[in-house]
Amino acid sequence: MALQLSGGTGRTGCRALCQRGLLRRKMGDDDAARDDFKTATNLGSKFARAQLIEMNPYAALCNQMLKDAFQKLS
Repeated sequence: MALQLSGGTGRTGCRALCQRGLLRRKMGDDDAARDDFKTATNLGSKFARAQLIEMNPYAALCNQMLKDAFQKLS
Protein backbone atom coordinates (compact mmCIF):
# COMPACT_ATOMS: atom_id res chain seq x y z
CA MET A 1 0.00 0.00 0.00
CA ALA A 2 2.87 2.35 0.81
CA LEU A 3 4.35 1.76 -2.63
CA GLN A 4 1.03 2.53 -4.31
CA LEU A 5 0.51 5.73 -2.35
CA SER A 6 4.07 6.95 -2.81
CA GLY A 7 4.36 5.84 -6.42
CA GLY A 8 7.60 4.09 -5.44
CA THR A 9 9.37 7.42 -5.02
CA GLY A 10 10.53 9.59 -2.18
CA ARG A 11 11.48 8.55 1.28
CA THR A 12 8.40 6.44 1.90
CA GLY A 13 8.75 4.60 -1.41
CA CYS A 14 12.41 3.97 -0.76
CA ARG A 15 11.74 2.45 2.65
CA ALA A 16 8.84 0.39 1.34
CA LEU A 17 11.05 -0.98 -1.44
CA CYS A 18 13.69 -1.97 1.12
CA GLN A 19 11.11 -3.73 3.27
CA ARG A 20 9.57 -5.53 0.32
CA GLY A 21 13.04 -6.49 -0.88
CA LEU A 22 13.82 -8.04 2.49
CA LEU A 23 10.55 -9.97 2.48
CA ARG A 24 11.14 -11.21 -1.05
CA ARG A 25 14.67 -12.25 -0.15
CA LYS A 26 13.43 -14.12 2.89
CA MET A 27 10.88 -15.95 0.70
CA GLY A 28 13.68 -16.96 -1.69
CA ASP A 29 12.79 -14.62 -4.58
CA ASP A 30 16.25 -13.10 -4.96
CA ASP A 31 15.65 -11.70 -8.45
CA ALA A 32 12.64 -9.65 -7.34
CA ALA A 33 14.46 -8.61 -4.16
CA ARG A 34 17.43 -7.46 -6.24
CA ASP A 35 15.11 -5.33 -8.39
CA ASP A 36 13.59 -3.68 -5.32
CA PHE A 37 17.02 -3.00 -3.84
CA LYS A 38 18.28 -1.53 -7.13
CA THR A 39 15.34 0.84 -7.28
CA ALA A 40 15.81 1.82 -3.63
CA THR A 41 19.53 2.36 -4.26
CA ASN A 42 18.66 4.73 -7.09
CA LEU A 43 16.50 6.63 -4.59
CA GLY A 44 19.54 6.97 -2.31
CA SER A 45 19.25 4.08 0.13
CA LYS A 46 22.59 3.04 1.59
CA PHE A 47 20.89 0.04 3.21
CA ALA A 48 19.67 -1.20 -0.18
CA ARG A 49 23.15 -0.79 -1.61
CA ALA A 50 24.58 -2.88 1.23
CA GLN A 51 21.98 -5.57 0.55
CA LEU A 52 22.91 -5.66 -3.14
CA ILE A 53 26.57 -6.05 -2.26
CA GLU A 54 25.74 -8.83 0.18
CA MET A 55 23.70 -10.64 -2.49
CA ASN A 56 26.59 -10.48 -4.97
CA PRO A 57 28.29 -13.90 -4.97
CA TYR A 58 31.69 -12.38 -5.75
CA ALA A 59 31.40 -9.99 -2.83
CA ALA A 60 30.40 -12.85 -0.55
CA LEU A 61 33.44 -14.84 -1.66
CA CYS A 62 35.70 -11.84 -1.14
CA ASN A 63 34.27 -11.22 2.34
CA GLN A 64 34.82 -14.88 3.26
CA MET A 65 38.43 -14.72 2.04
CA LEU A 66 39.05 -11.56 4.06
CA LYS A 67 37.51 -13.13 7.15
CA ASP A 68 39.74 -16.20 6.76
CA ALA A 69 42.84 -14.05 6.25
CA PHE A 70 42.15 -12.01 9.38
CA GLN A 71 41.50 -15.15 11.43
CA LYS A 72 44.86 -16.58 10.32
CA LEU A 73 46.58 -13.35 11.41
CA SER A 74 45.11 -13.55 14.92
